[in-house]
Amino acid sequence: MTQRILHIVSSLEYSGTSRQAARLAIALAGHGFDVHLLALFAAEDAELAVSLHGELQSGGVSTSEIGQRRPFDPHSLWRLKRRIAKLRPDLVHTWPSSANTLGRIAARMAGVDAIVACERGVDRWKSRRRLFLDRRLARRSERVICAAGAVRDFYTYHRVFSPDVVAEKVELIRDGVPLSTESTISRADLLQHLDIPGDARLIGTVGQFWPRKRIKDLIWAADLLKVIRDDVHLVILGDSPRGLPQHGWRLERFRDQVQIADRVHLISPASLSSAFSCGVLGLAAEVLPHFDVFWQGSHHAGAVLGMIEAMAAGAAVVASDIPAHRELIRSDTDGILVPVGDRAELATQANRLLNDPELRQRLSQGAKNRVATDFRFDTMVERHLDVYRGLVSR
Repeated sequence: MTQRILHIVSSLEYSGTSRQAARLAIALAGHGFDVHLLALFAAEDAELAVSLHGELQSGGVSTSEIGQRRPFDPHSLWRLKRRIAKLRPDLVHTWPSSANTLGRIAARMAGVDAIVACERGVDRWKSRRRLFLDRRLARRSERVICAAGAVRDFYTYHRVFSPDVVAEKVELIRDGVPLSTESTISRADLLQHLDIPGDARLIGTVGQFWPRKRIKDLIWAADLLKVIRDDVHLVILGDSPRGLPQHGWRLERFRDQVQIADRVHLISPASLSSAFSCGVLGLAAEVLPHFDVFWQGSHHAGAVLGMIEAMAAGAAVVASDIPAHRELIRSDTDGILVPVGDRAELATQANRLLNDPELRQRLSQGAKNRVATDFRFDTMVERHLDVYRGLVSR
């Protein structure tokens, strides 16, 4: 009998959570599971959501949406409970952040015996009340998967995970990405599409425009680089989080205020995916190989999927020195770590890498080897399969 797994995400958008949930769902369908992915909120970018729905359905995953309007909406809770009862899954897997709360409550109300939650972020924004709720829900979940050691440590420190929960229920399954293959998009075509000169050097970053990612620091560092060299362009591949369009236009306003609009390019994933017909899930693998340097400036983070994708693509990484990044990078071996908020050091290290092809190649190869050893996609899928099979068989 085919086992049915229901994945519940907050929405389908260009976030690490959405991309990883979609890739895992498609991989599970390939292993013979009946997989359904359900989104609570309608996506802000309809074009991107349609593309993701299409990729999921092509991969054998059925999809649907609840149409939730606000957090902790009781009407959405009842709609979700009825949907789960209708689907009758053997196991429910919820993803951050709203889906972790609403999904687990609704799944328990619908009588699902096997509930798996995933925690991916160092969520400093959570109030004591929210942490208390997370603590109660963790005790009532069969498994809690942490995508990074920094995430597990954060929730342990805040006593969301008690020692007995850590011992019995918490699984550390780090993100994995498919090993990079040669991009089907040529560098010349990409530069032409972005209206960037053909001899430009590209520095890039990937992700949603959350303040914690400190993208303003990257723009400022690009402005510093502009003083010493005239061939560097910064490409920011991402968009505003759902319901927060102001994050995007604030970045654009800041870029224009420092008068560097000709060197900093904010690129919508949906538009780039549509232009090159490469799909949303494969977009990073197509674009990141053309970045000479990859910047990641967050002041706190949990799972950093975009950075792993950049390492797999062979981009030389310069990242802020925080616990989540230290899990990925051994400084001067797989990349370079710099103090949080040090824009001058970001610019200095990027310039150093651009001027030293041998160093850049060494770090690039080290990053690829690191991903191939510790962050393989098939290893991540197998770890999830072990968890699922163990719970369903009980």
